[in-house]
Amino acid sequence: MKKLIIGSFLVLLISFASVGGAEKLREVIVSHTDDNGVLQLFCMKEDGSGSVQITHSEKGCRMPVVSPDGKKLVYVQLVNHSLSLWLSDVNGKNPRVLINDGMNLLPSWLPDSRHIVWMKAQQGKKNQDPAGNSQIHILDTETGKSRRLFTDPEQIKFSNAMPSVSFDGKKVAFVSNRSGTFRVWVSNLEGSDAKLISSPPKEQDENLKLPIEQKVPTWSPDGKWIAHWEGVEMIHMSPYTGIKNPKRDQQISATFNVWVVSSDGTHRRKVGRGDDPTWSPDGFVTRAFPNPGRGGPKIMIETKTGEKQLPIVPPKTNWGRFSWLSNPSPKSQHPAPWTFVSIPDFLNFDIEYPQKGWEDALGFIVDSMKKENPAFAMVAGDLIMGHWGTSKKEIDQWADKYYPAWTRRFQDHGLKVYTALGDHEVADNPWRGDKAAAVSLYKDAFRRHLGMPLNGPDHMKGTAFYWLHKNALFVSVDVFEKGKSNQGEIAAGVTGRQLEWFEKVVSEHRPKVDHIVVMGHTPILRPVRTYSSSGMLTLKGRDSDFWKVMAKHGVDLYLCGEVHAVTCIQRDGIQQVAHGGLIGRTTKPNYMVVTVHKDRLNLDIKEIDLINGKGRLWQKNKSRGPWDTITITAERKEQGFISIGKIVINKVANTRKFEAATGFFIEENNPKANSRSKN
Repeated sequence: MKKLIIGSFLVLLISFASVGGAEKLREVIVSHTDDNGVLQLFCMKEDGSGSVQITHSEKGCRMPVVSPDGKKLVYVQLVNHSLSLWLSDVNGKNPRVLINDGMNLLPSWLPDSRHIVWMKAQQGKKNQDPAGNSQIHILDTETGKSRRLFTDPEQIKFSNAMPSVSFDGKKVAFVSNRSGTFRVWVSNLEGSDAKLISSPPKEQDENLKLPIEQKVPTWSPDGKWIAHWEGVEMIHMSPYTGIKNPKRDQQISATFNVWVVSSDGTHRRKVGRGDDPTWSPDGFVTRAFPNPGRGGPKIMIETKTGEKQLPIVPPKTNWGRFSWLSNPSPKSQHPAPWTFVSIPDFLNFDIEYPQKGWEDALGFIVDSMKKENPAFAMVAGDLIMGHWGTSKKEIDQWADKYYPAWTRRFQDHGLKVYTALGDHEVADNPWRGDKAAAVSLYKDAFRRHLGMPLNGPDHMKGTAFYWLHKNALFVSVDVFEKGKSNQGEIAAGVTGRQLEWFEKVVSEHRPKVDHIVVMGHTPILRPVRTYSSSGMLTLKGRDSDFWKVMAKHGVDLYLCGEVHAVTCIQRDGIQQVAHGGLIGRTTKPNYMVVTVHKDRLNLDIKEIDLINGKGRLWQKNKSRGPWDTITITAERKEQGFISIGKIVINKVANTRKFEAATGFFIEENNPKANSRSKN
């Protein structure tokens, strides 16, 4: 195998970040030999200045990799006759062994800064390529539990080595001989859907009559490209064959090149001579090759204008790999801020489109949300009144009338919408007898008309679901489960199979996103204020397993409706916001705009005044419908929606701080709890 593994263990490369022509020096962790010729880890600036030794190993440390959160360091250390995996603080303090026995090489972090993958090679013949008898393993650095990453017998019949996890944690690049010669493959993290992505023009070197192989793949920060080494393996050179042949060695060395391939395998380009590629945080490829005049390797990096050399360690030294002190993952990039809006209980009545006496005000409300430039709107249930009877014929008749009107209003105003299931979408509480039996028919109608994602648990497709947008995960739950409660044969909660599904979704995505937002119709934390509402709550509240799972996996925000009034409560690092409309009854509808940054969420609840009419609109099976007209005065339109509460959920060093609270986010300033209107 290449000098990376058996010989000198060439160094991972770094880059200079140019801003306005000025170089801003960053820190790296480098493996190079000390005065006694032993590989140690050093922390330094990227130009080699300010070097501080952070390990004092007897036999050598190499292949350092800094965790994505910048706090931990995993590396390979030679102990006795084993290449063991070690973990320490990023400054080298508090070292401890993770894997002690065998040949363990090339660790790669997952985005959660907790799990690593690496190649575990079986001891073979002397000078044998370790990749030739290897498998990829995954380790939980907190519990110490490890296992093979790939478990499919068809996959592990072959060698799989040199893993590199994509910075979003969804994919792994690795090399495998499953196609005959070692090539770069990409699969889902667990190994499914594996594809060979980089095919060289020729299978072997024409002059040497030796196979062209590929090794050490590494992902670009944006996940679009993979750099890798390509050439004839070093095991064919004199130090490994035992037969001196300088000319042949030079010919083999001349085949060493770094290539870049798109992650889907459609584009390939040669970067240049060298080995051990890596990427700078701003997306430029680095490569290393021997520099006999100076001693040690020569490091080159692509730039916007060409290439330049990186002078990073003393001359005439042996090398291991090295790593940026701050890993170049998307979580260290700062995506542009973006927004979404929340407006539960919109509309909570059976309303046509256009609705006489309503449409001017409704249009202003929806257009006001649209001007927030949201990626989408979230409605935590209660779209319609839904007192539609208990037969499938009745339910479908009214669903076919009112759901299309509801969805077209958003479509015509250019707003994408995700909506949770509310109690009015399942006939309204309580649920006993025939009405309880009809809940499944109501859910079918909701599923058919709203077209929400069908990625939920099998028994709740289209009523429980999740979606991803940029750096955030969103989950909508169906709180209307079968069970006994004071509401009859429906118990508000997330339990059983739905809870198992929910925990799987949030646990799998937590390492890959900056924020998690959950939407459900009923509030969990109490007390909450109510207005013209039954005030239905999630059973067991903060003691529910649903809340505990959200707290366990770092959910940031829980959005709910039902109560038609504003209550903002923070517990266990989660902000619950109950708010919304009930337009047609209330005189002060509101929506919330959330601005999403990499490290914080800015929440702003906005309100406007409505003037209600004096008559009532007809509603099926409802004695008192909404007001027949709703009006926003020209003067009030000019003023627009005004803020009634703001807060910043600031996320620093894996903790949440609720800062800059105003209005309803200061609980003692909120209206009296459990106030209720008789309208």
